[in-house]
Formats: sequence, structure tokens, C-alpha cells
Amino acid sequence: MWRQAWSSVLAVGLLVAGLLSGSPATAAGAAAYAYPPAPLGDVTDDYFGTTVPDPYRWLEDSSSAATQAWIDAESRLTRTYLDSLPSLAHRASQVSQLLDTTWWSAPSVAGGRTFWLQRPAGAAQSRLMWSGPGQRPTALVDPSRISGAHPVSIGTWIPSPDGRFVAWGAQEGGSDWETITVVRVEDGTQVDDQVRWSRYTTPTWAKDSSGFAYNGYPPPANPLQGAAVNAELRFHRLGTPQSADTVLMRDPSQPTMWFGAADIGGEGYVTWATNASGATYAWVDSLRPDAVKQPLLTTSSYPFPTMMRIRGRSLWMLTTIDAPAGRVVRIDLDHPEQANWVTVVPEQADVLVGAADAGGRIILTYLHDASSRMRIVGLDGSPGPSLQLPGVGTTGIVSAKADERIAYATYTSFAQPTLVLAIDSRTGKISTWRAPSLPFDPAGFTTTEAMIPSKDGSLVHAFIVRRTGVTRSGRNPTLLWGYGGFTIPLTPAYSPEMLAWVQTGGVLVQANLRGGGEFGDAWYRAGTQLRKQNTFDDFIAVAEWLKTRRWTDTAHLAISGRSNGGLLIGAVMTQRPDLAAVAIPQVGVLDMLRYHRFTIGANWARDYGRSDTSPEMFAALYAYSPVHNVRPGVRYPATMLTTAERDDRVVPAHSYKFAAALQQANAGTQPILIRIERSAGHGAGATRAQRVSQYADVLAFMDANLGISPLRPQPTFHATPEGAP
Repeated sequence: MWRQAWSSVLAVGLLVAGLLSGSPATAAGAAAYAYPPAPLGDVTDDYFGTTVPDPYRWLEDSSSAATQAWIDAESRLTRTYLDSLPSLAHRASQVSQLLDTTWWSAPSVAGGRTFWLQRPAGAAQSRLMWSGPGQRPTALVDPSRISGAHPVSIGTWIPSPDGRFVAWGAQEGGSDWETITVVRVEDGTQVDDQVRWSRYTTPTWAKDSSGFAYNGYPPPANPLQGAAVNAELRFHRLGTPQSADTVLMRDPSQPTMWFGAADIGGEGYVTWATNASGATYAWVDSLRPDAVKQPLLTTSSYPFPTMMRIRGRSLWMLTTIDAPAGRVVRIDLDHPEQANWVTVVPEQADVLVGAADAGGRIILTYLHDASSRMRIVGLDGSPGPSLQLPGVGTTGIVSAKADERIAYATYTSFAQPTLVLAIDSRTGKISTWRAPSLPFDPAGFTTTEAMIPSKDGSLVHAFIVRRTGVTRSGRNPTLLWGYGGFTIPLTPAYSPEMLAWVQTGGVLVQANLRGGGEFGDAWYRAGTQLRKQNTFDDFIAVAEWLKTRRWTDTAHLAISGRSNGGLLIGAVMTQRPDLAAVAIPQVGVLDMLRYHRFTIGANWARDYGRSDTSPEMFAALYAYSPVHNVRPGVRYPATMLTTAERDDRVVPAHSYKFAAALQQANAGTQPILIRIERSAGHGAGATRAQRVSQYADVLAFMDANLGISPLRPQPTFHATPEGAP
């Protein structure tokens, strides 16, 4: 059980020697992977009478000298391995080309000015742009020009109602923490207003543009790891210091609560308070501490209702309350009791995931077998014009106003980088506002769909993406990707990493697992808490189906997922280490007994439950927690975990502990590596260089350990023109 003695010189020397004598997939051996020492501690916890050892608890302290030495040594070993891979340079060039298309967000219009994010091809980060009538587009904020210890990216952003200011959140080094900064549009100067320690908020401007409400926290003792608690809904008035901000809402009795507000028309605002237990909504007449407050509803239904628009004394809302697939209701603000709700859009077979008021019409977004459909109805639910989307993909209204008939939406698919569409709510006409250039022909790729029986007979939907002409050989290099949590639907979307895999002959399979939001509330709940094992069973069933249908075999199958999807891969590879040849758990939640102790983890209990609440919940979590189910003497697949030192959503200690346990236990000769990004977070805000490096590393690792060498030639596709900004 004790680890081999290790030194960096010996590890590098043995690794290089192994690489010289054979391919990385076969040159491993126990000696070639002399992993950094990770001493076993004697920490234990008692859960309802069960003693649980936690030998790698010391890796939770990311600032300790011992943890930093381990991180440094693991990073050297991983980098040495990856830099030796024969396909790395090709993969970096390939994903760089696929990444270098200009990206635009949907625009927001305020005060006659138009605002949007834009990342030009080759740029490190997105820029905040604006233009007025007859004016050329101008960069208002370019975070790449902001110097600091870590790269800065734009998180939240919103213009003031009069279009004179924009409040935007600066995220440093990928952290979820934001510093909200206000910039004056006319001359691009920064106003002397900075609001620190905000997260998971979009500032809500007062109707007179005098200031904004935001979700703020007290300065944390440990920003990257400590629990984010004791939030307040505060109001910041322009021209005043943050210390003068007024508190609009707080609840000291529920420290994990966080708050929000929205201006959705009418003479007031909707505010809410939410945590893992539920959400409470209210209508308020102003953003002042003495505001007149009208309670609307309290619910534990998840996802929580979306407040669409207030017109007069009526509020339109999208909800799953008494409608698992979603419906739109109208609420009388003077009589908001649920018995008085009027159903405007009844529940359908497809899942309603979005609704927006655009010029007096409601644009509805549905999911049909995990891809988007849209239609238009009147405020009374009467049928409107039909909408025709570009294809099987993912779309949603991002920007719509009650007094504007044109709404803006984004559209993407597996072989389509983001388009920005303009939708006329009166006619149903869809035009393209912005379109990126394509370094390939989308017709060169084929997407099919399948319904696959899971362990209990439930049918699991999956997309199968491949290069046109690729057929089932029984040995196709195949990447199976999944998520299955938090009602988040896994829908068709463009990914340079994924398309690069398909472009060189690989097959991509994207599975829609229980716990996700693809098929309504019942589908989601069937993959939560005591039923979480269903998510893993669904994924395993898809993998086995791919083999029986001769898409692939074990030796040519890789499995991967991010965040909750990282948990998925950790659980599957510990339950079925024989399932796949390669496993890539990315920024995963991997210690299910302690996840709730860090950052915002306590708010995930709606999906996972907590180990400290009941013997039954503890037993369920303990049964699949990846960190606690690594067994000595087992031959695990070639594994590369990915994480980042500044991930303050899923702290990197999850991956550190899992990597150490796997390296200690593995009886096979496959590499068990961990890739640790030093100046990044959970994923948002990563620079272009960071993305290219990670995508290339993951692809090259899969190439080496699935025996893909040399790479099949990349087909030459013609490029399409780019829409002008």
C-alpha cells in the first residue's frame, strides 16, 4: 500500500527511457510512472457509526508547503509525459485553427446604443463592444490590456437603462469572484466605483440609472476554498464607496442563501432569495431598504421559476410547478396565490426551457430529444408565426425587450460555432446578425441519434457525431461524453476539442443522462440524491451499447466529463474500471462526503444530498464517492484528471485526492496523471492559449492511449465568410 520512493530526477529519467523504448501507451510500467510521494495520513471521520479514513486530507490545504511540493512534482511528471506525445503538436495546430473563429454574444440595446461581447479570432479574451446610430463599433473594455498577477476576463455585464454606463464584472485568473466596475460609455473612462466580493449575480440597475443591486459577500478569509456564506442583496449608488452600500435583503439564519433582483418591466422589481432548500420571490416597488414588498411565491420546485415580464399588475412566469415539462402562467400581483394563476401556455410533450417577451409576443424555446425548437405565441397564448431554426442545434433567447419586436438569440451545433440570430416576433422571420467564418465545411460531418435502454429499461438519448463516411468498424476511436445533473441539458454545441476529435476520424457520442434537464422534472429527479446511481447506470449502458453495435470496443473507448460530469467519470471508472481504455475526469466533484464544506458546495445538496443528514444519505454517497471507492490491486484505465489551482467552484482538492488514491492503488501499467492549470479556474475566462494547451493535451493523451498513431489526415474543407461586426 505504500508508495515507491520518488525523486523528480528519477521520474523524468525513467519516463524518458520508457518513451525511447516504446510508445507512451506501452512504455509505462510501474517504474516509468514513479509518482510523487503522497504520505497516508491517519485522519478519520465518523458518519453515523461508520469510521471513514481520509488519508489525503492534507491535500485539501492548497497553501501548505507539502501540497505545493506535490503539485509541482505532479505537474513536472505530467508535462514531461505530454510533451513527448507524437500527436501533441498536430493537435495544438488543429484546435488552434478550430478555435480561431470570431465569437459574438447576443447584443443588448439600451439608450439607443448597442452593446455586445466579441472575441476576435486569435484574441486572448472577449472584449466589451458598443456602437451608436451611425457609429463604428468601439471596444469599451479590453481585459487583455489589464495587467495583474493573473489574466482578467469579463464575467457579468449589463448597460444602464439610459445607455450611459456599463457595469461589468472582472474575474481574475478564472475565479468566480467578481469585482464589479463601472465604465462611462461616452469616453470609455472608468468611474470611481468598484464593488468587490460579488459572485453569481447580474447587477440590476435602478430605472433611473443611479446605481445597481448586486449579490455581495463579506471579504472571505480564504477566497479560493472557504465556504461562500452570509450573502446580502445590496444597492450601490454611483459615486459612493462600497462601504456606503445599503442592504436590501439578508438572512443570517440561512448563511448559504444568496439573492438577486430583476427589472422585468412595470413600476417595480422582482427580488428572490435562494439556496439548496428552495427559493422565495417578492415584488418590490423600489431598490431601497424601505421598499414596499409584495410576497409572490415560495417554492422548492427545481429549476426555479423564471420571471418573464410585468405588464400593468400582471406578471408572466415560466414554471415547472404542477407542470414537470414547464408552462407559462400569468399572475395577478394583487392576488398572487397559486389558486389564482392563469395558464397561458400549457405543458407540452417537449420541455419548455425558455420564454421571453418580445414586443408583446412570447418567444418559447423547447427541447425535443435534447435539441432546440422555438415557437411564438401571444401574451394570451394564441398561436403566432412559426419559426424555422438552421438545423439540429441549441438556441435560446438571450436579449428581448417588451417594446421591441426584434429579439436576439444564439444558435450553435456540433459543427457550427455560435451564430447570433435576430428574430422578428411579429413575422417569425429569422436573420443572421453575426456569423463566424468556418475553417471547415459543416457538410463534412454527420450527426445521428439513438435511444438506448439503460439498466432499468429507461431509454437514454444520445447524439453520435462522426466525419461523413466513417462507418462502424468495431474499433472506431470513440469519445463518450456526459454530464447528468442540475437540470442542465447537454445539447448540441460547438467545441474545438470535440470537433478536432471527429475531424481526424474519431466518433463523438454525447449522452443525455438522468439528472439532466433534457426530458423534464421527473427525468432530472431520477438522477438525484438516493437515485444518483441511475446517472452512472445510464452512462455505462450507452458505453456497452456502443460496443454491441460495433461502433467501438473497450480498447478504443475514452470517457470524459466536466464538473458534475467529472463526478460521472470518477464514479463510472471506479465502478467499472474495465469499461474504457481512457478516462478524463475534468474539474470533477470527487469527494462526495466533504464537497459541501467548500466554496458554494452546500448549495449542491439538492442534487447530491449531504453525508451529514442521515444514515441513508451517507450510505448512498459513500457507495459511489470516487475518492472513497478506489481499490488497491485494480487495473484502472489510462487516466488524466484536469483541474486548476484557482478553481473556486469545485476546489482542486477533489482532483488532488483522487489522483493520489489512483496512483497508489493502480495495478496496471497505464499512466495516472493530473494536469493542473496554474492561473485558471473552473473554465470560464480561460485565455486562448490556455484553451489550446488543454484541448491539445487531452486529445494527445487519448491518441496515445487508444493507439491512434499516426493521425489520419485532416480533410481539407473550404472556409465560409465571416459576418462583419
